[in-house]
Amino acid sequence: MKKRSQTYYLVLYAIYAALIFVARILDQLITSSALPINFAVITLSVTFAVAFIEPSLKNCFIAGSIFGISSFITSFIFAKPLIFGMANPLISIFPRMIVGIVLFLVFIGFFKLFNLWFKKPKLAMGLAIPFACAVGAFTNTVIVLSMIWVFQVLEGMDVLYVIFVTNAIPELIVPSLIVPGIVFGVRSGLRIKDKYNAVLLDPEKREEDETQQKTEADA
Repeated sequence: MKKRSQTYYLVLYAIYAALIFVARILDQLITSSALPINFAVITLSVTFAVAFIEPSLKNCFIAGSIFGISSFITSFIFAKPLIFGMANPLISIFPRMIVGIVLFLVFIGFFKLFNLWFKKPKLAMGLAIPFACAVGAFTNTVIVLSMIWVFQVLEGMDVLYVIFVTNAIPELIVPSLIVPGIVFGVRSGLRIKDKYNAVLLDPEKREEDETQQKTEADA
């Protein structure tokens, strides 16, 4: 069972990596032809979606890290000052690792809050995801631009302010609107059981659930 589980997650993370990398390429192609700035609307949406298919700190961190690595790789493909700055791992990779952690912490906080109010884990998950996406996207913009300022990739606070406004608004709104539908659609297609939502509320239940699954598989 352990070997099968490792294979499953290896394939799953490979698929996630491919999806996020393609999304990053699309973002670059859309913005590089006409705009001097660097949108990440598609990449953030895909990253958040794959993170919440089976939400956990590990999955969110891995999704964020893949996003960062994709930005690092594409910085050598597309030549613009802001994109070229992504060749620095402290600008491209490190902030996205932080985003993954923030994403899960905000999600689990709102998930528990909404579940306490409504007593419906699925509804709580659907309400928590947009909040997590909004905070995650805002965190991404703030940390990345802060690192760009620290390493002086671009000069002038006015330039950074314009980039902040033009990037933050669409990156905050779009993922918050579309990610919940994507997540529930994929979860339904993969037949991920609703009890996974309840398990999020208690780590001990998750361990019991994993033990039960192993027992059933070995039987």
